[in-house]
Amino acid sequence: MDLYRVLSILVLCVCGLVSAPSARASLVYQLSAQVLSPLDPRTFSPITFSFTVPDFIAETTVIPGGDITVVVDGDGCEAEFISISNPRSSGVGIVYKLTGCNTSYNSGLIFSGGVFGPLDEIGAYTNGAPIPTVLTISGAPESQIPEPGSTGLAFAAIVAAVIARKRADSRQSRAMRSASLD
Repeated sequence: MDLYRVLSILVLCVCGLVSAPSARASLVYQLSAQVLSPLDPRTFSPITFSFTVPDFIAETTVIPGGDITVVVDGDGCEAEFISISNPRSSGVGIVYKLTGCNTSYNSGLIFSGGVFGPLDEIGAYTNGAPIPTVLTISGAPESQIPEPGSTGLAFAAIVAAVIARKRADSRQSRAMRSASLD
């Protein structure tokens, strides 16, 4: 294959990689806590909410109810909001408000608690209490996914190095042949 064909293929590959859509990733934050049981207000029922963000939360953030998914709930509740404050500190604050619960003593309540932080890596964070609040972070943040353009540039550099090496070998073998003919 001549050099022109190799370079044409290289240019097409690089253009395809550079124009490819950006890699997308996201983190899932899942908050598991306990609320008063709808059957007996002296006991607790689990409640779990989740929401997705592109990267680790780095500052105080309020997630609106429309972005929150109810995963587990024994009382028919929804979250009006979840607020995470000071996520980069050792004491992360978590506040959420429940609405639409089947029992009046849970509906409209604002729960506050927290977990030990900082929230800067994948894993589970808890408050260490007998009735724990657990915040689990899973997935892959966008900041850790390479862009197709940088992958394309790396590929182009490797191909260019291979072509340069083959050309140098070709020149050296021609020089050796001509020297042996003399």
